[in-house]
Amino acid sequence: MMTYSQFTQYVELHIREYVSEEMMVSSKTWQQKNNGVPIEGLVFKDNGALVDMPVMVYFKDLYEKYCKGDASINSFLQETVSELSNSVSTKFMDSFTDRIFFRMVNAEKNRNKLSSCPCRQVGDFLIEYRLIAFQNEFGMGSVAINNEIANSIGLNEEQLYQLSMKNTEKVFPVSFQNLTTLTEGIQKNGQIPPGHEIRVDKNDALPVYSLSNKEGLNGASTILYAQVQEDLKKEFPNGYYVLPSSIHEVLIVDQSFVEEPLDLFALKEAVLEVNYQVVEPSEFLSNEVYEVKGPDFQLEKATFLNHKKEKKMER
Repeated sequence: MMTYSQFTQYVELHIREYVSEEMMVSSKTWQQKNNGVPIEGLVFKDNGALVDMPVMVYFKDLYEKYCKGDASINSFLQETVSELSNSVSTKFMDSFTDRIFFRMVNAEKNRNKLSSCPCRQVGDFLIEYRLIAFQNEFGMGSVAINNEIANSIGLNEEQLYQLSMKNTEKVFPVSFQNLTTLTEGIQKNGQIPPGHEIRVDKNDALPVYSLSNKEGLNGASTILYAQVQEDLKKEFPNGYYVLPSSIHEVLIVDQSFVEEPLDLFALKEAVLEVNYQVVEPSEFLSNEVYEVKGPDFQLEKATFLNHKKEKKMER
């Protein structure tokens, strides 16, 4: 079996042997990966596409797929190029509007996108719009909608926002489950068990819940779904805390969990520990703990000072 370095070198040297004249392919280090973290991959481009929208496939994903199979490297490349070429060449047959979705990323680390892409800032977060390029056994490939693509398909930021809010909830349905249940499922089966609709069991010993989507991809965005906000309001009438695990997930903690100021510090320490020891730099979302309470959805930073004042007022 080839090492990752041998694999990438071989692919770069031989990939063009399997690509048709209508398709262009090149290797590239993608500098606009989330949070500015670069990643290497192949860029496929259809010369006959209606919009100049190259599709990138990461070397990391290709190598993992190669290692799981038993085909020779040449057979693997031939099959891969055939699948990707078909995906790229047919990606414009469906409506653009059905393929637009959003994801939530850290605003400060992605501030450069404000000038190059239509996006919207919500507190510490940035809503960026993406276009599904293909869906096959490689998973789902998407590209960020920059100003050029937005102009090509004739949509402004407000239109992208409205379309993405409608589409994302359909394409990425919500997954919600108690953290204890999630952990036990992973330990028992070695994989993440499927989540369910937002329902809280009052008998849960630990009032901490994982909120993501069924794909486990860009799942932190689910906190912005209108229906999710309504459901969380019903299940947590006294409010709740939001811990950003990564761009793929947030944790929802019942307000009753924080009885003492030190409890809030414990949540903050948990977020920091996960971010520094577990989360990949490209998947980082925030180091803060957020609090939601009141009739309107307001995602605000939870601070020790505010919590201390509220406790005094209750006495």
